Amino acid sequence: MINCITMSCLGKLGRFGNQVFQYTFLRTYAQRYNLDYQASRWEGQRLFGLVDPSIAGRHLPRYNERADKTIHNSAANYQDAWYPPIIPEGREIAGYDYRGYCQFHMKYYSPDRKFIQQLFVPTLEVQQRMRPALDSLYQTDGTLIGFHMRRGDTGRAIFYITPNEWYLAWLEKHWDRFYHPRLFITTEEPTDVEAFSKYNPVIASELLSLKTDRYSFYNYLPYDLRNPTPEAMDWFPDWYFLTQCNVLLFGESTFSFSAAMMSAKLQECWQSRLSTQEFELIDPWGCQPLMREHLDEYPEVAGTRRG
Repeated sequence: MINCITMSCLGKLGRFGNQVFQYTFLRTYAQRYNLDYQASRWEGQRLFGLVDPSIAGRHLPRYNERADKTIHNSAANYQDAWYPPIIPEGREIAGYDYRGYCQFHMKYYSPDRKFIQQLFVPTLEVQQRMRPALDSLYQTDGTLIGFHMRRGDTGRAIFYITPNEWYLAWLEKHWDRFYHPRLFITTEEPTDVEAFSKYNPVIASELLSLKTDRYSFYNYLPYDLRNPTPEAMDWFPDWYFLTQCNVLLFGESTFSFSAAMMSAKLQECWQSRLSTQEFELIDPWGCQPLMREHLDEYPEVAGTRRG
């Protein structure tokens, strides 16, 4: 048996949140079973100073991630990628090139939590760029609350839009129980931030100068390139600032879920539920990363679909 696992899809299958999960699985699996690993180029190598053996001339047979279809879903045309993935057993993928999203229940990853978090520490250069902005965010001794309001390509299938009203309802109920709360928001549609003016929110572009150049090894979607705003091109500050929050709220998104995974400051984590139309308190190291509730099952829920 070949004592190696490769991942040629890394950096090509999905955007940053997906890539965090893929790399997490690659490194965790290799460590658990004492395997060598090889990875294709991806932006995390620059951001986190990762030095990975490259896939050079090695073409292992592909292992396609398997879907757990025992979980019932009544939505029509429910695709394999929307089902929870089946966790590989033992060394069954040693000697293969793994292709998939690796978004297993977090109980699979939690034993290696410390190892995983150490992988995703930004380089000194990246930290120095973020430091003045981070100092501004924490200019008062209080609670930093972070909202990720995913918009962009969402509003379809299992990736529903979490309406502004759900965030506002949570704020109305919880804001006053935090010590000196401050609100940070990240979203592809900055105009949505106006709805939260009562809470004096801040966004990344107010904290530092965002770059307009594309990242060299990032898989931008056609949506991003049709609308090449600084927020879309220079997305890493948003993710990093989310990792520095004490409280996080987000919808069906691996971008913000992966930020919750890497946070050393997180006190509370809330994820929206399409079935209840509100946020639910979760443990990001003890739950499913995605709830996979399909919009077709909840046609009556307003504001969750792309128009």
